[in-house]
Amino acid sequence: AQCAGGTLGSVAIKLSCLELYKNNLRDLLTAPDNMPASPRPPPSPSPRGGLMSPTAARERDGDIAVREGRDGTVHLEGARSVDVDTATEAMHFVRRAMTSRISAMTGMNVDSSRSHAVIVVRIATATADPATGGVRRTQGELVFVDLAGSEGSKKTGTKGERQREAIHINLGLHHLRNVMHELAAQQKGSRNSIVAHVNYRNSKLTRLLQNSLGGNSASLLIACVSLRTTDSLETLETLKFGASCKSIRTRPVANVTAAVADPARQEAMIADLNLVLREREAQLEAALAKTGCLLAEQRAELESAFQHDCLTERAQQMLCAVKAQRRCSELAGENLAARERHDHELTCARELHVRNLEAQREALSQAHLEALESARESACKRHDHELTCTRDLHVRNLEAQHEALSQAHLAALEEARREEEA
Repeated sequence: AQCAGGTLGSVAIKLSCLELYKNNLRDLLTAPDNMPASPRPPPSPSPRGGLMSPTAARERDGDIAVREGRDGTVHLEGARSVDVDTATEAMHFVRRAMTSRISAMTGMNVDSSRSHAVIVVRIATATADPATGGVRRTQGELVFVDLAGSEGSKKTGTKGERQREAIHINLGLHHLRNVMHELAAQQKGSRNSIVAHVNYRNSKLTRLLQNSLGGNSASLLIACVSLRTTDSLETLETLKFGASCKSIRTRPVANVTAAVADPARQEAMIADLNLVLREREAQLEAALAKTGCLLAEQRAELESAFQHDCLTERAQQMLCAVKAQRRCSELAGENLAARERHDHELTCARELHVRNLEAQREALSQAHLEALESARESACKRHDHELTCTRDLHVRNLEAQHEALSQAHLAALEEARREEEA
């Protein structure tokens, strides 16, 4: 294969397919149809005598160990891998492996996965380094994990073995969610929730994803949700899980092994460099001998020029200081003239204000006198009118009394005259 940059090298791609069923890792490439065209291993001996089928052998010894290396990375011990050259070949093995994955019918899904599927693609490259003549090695992994969905026994209607499978599925997802929260809290570093250690060992699922979550890797999560309102609780929990995954930040670094150079090539390069170094030293000595006689004259000229430059710079500094002092004096005179103008303007404004106040006071006094005179005249008129009205009323009352007395006197005289006649 040809690597990037046009340098010839080699690329090796290995594929492993596993499933995590009831917290046990089992190889999906052990079935006869899934193995490459190579001599098949002999069937495993049965404890009761005879031979066991490959499927029965996988059921018996299919539990794969998860180990942690000295560098902190997690690898699978006992997992089989196949060499692939193209994507078509890789997808062929993946489809064959998925047919061996355990699934069953539940109340929510006709073909429900009863395990978590893990597909590991290991890629290693070896590239020739022209600079050193050695081999530069790069390696990495692509880990694809298909998580089984969280299940509730009331909705799925699972019982017996299916219910025990759901319990293991939910327990693994619960430990994965706890690891997500611990990683998020560890990266935030809040005072109330500092997590010194992330516990990956509670479940094999979290151990498998240890490199992807907290190691030297970049992770991508695809969450599947339902549009039905009856599944709103599951959809909400899935979105919360995705939000917790989103808060985790990793900084992946390429796994590159430095190229190891050929010793003979290194010695030849060192000899060439030593030869170039001796030539450069000889050229430098010749240049120093040729220009040594001119150093004293150049130094004297440089000192004289330096002194002249210093005197010129000092004179310029003094001239700048004189100009600055003169400018300060001019600014002080301008400020004094401006202050005098300001004081004159204030005096004129104060005198104008005093004249305005006196005019306003005189106008107010005249208006006040006129108002008093008008009020006095109005009061006199009202008083004369009231006296006239009172006098007229008194005269009318007197006339009424006089008339009443006259009528009574006439009546008395008439009565007396009648008595005399009688």
